[in-house]
Amino acid sequence: MFYLHSCFYKGGTNGRGSGGKRCNELEEIGKIAIKTFLVLEKVWQSVGRRLVDLKVEFGINADGQLRLADVIDNDSWRVLDDWQYIDKQLYRDGVDLKTVLEKYKMVADLTDNFTNK
Repeated sequence: MFYLHSCFYKGGTNGRGSGGKRCNELEEIGKIAIKTFLVLEKVWQSVGRRLVDLKVEFGINADGQLRLADVIDNDSWRVLDDWQYIDKQLYRDGVDLKTVLEKYKMVADLTDNFTNK
């Protein structure tokens, strides 16, 4: 099940309102978000881990086209290794910084190999 959590336009009007909630592109956002999640889910599965959540942001470029406009990193997802988080959730939960650093290093090593999958 996929949920769109929130949608806000930031900045100028860009022909789309004055920055308040207004998302005519919801269907396209949903399609791109689901496709992005499924690609990342598959690559995480290929290294024996499980992607369980993903947060990305979208934007409108100068030509008025919708774009995924976010860095996807260890703050963007929740990933499980043997049912334990290996992402920023560890930091949020107050796990000691040595363990957080070890898990971040593991994620960095794993994601370095993603381009070869």
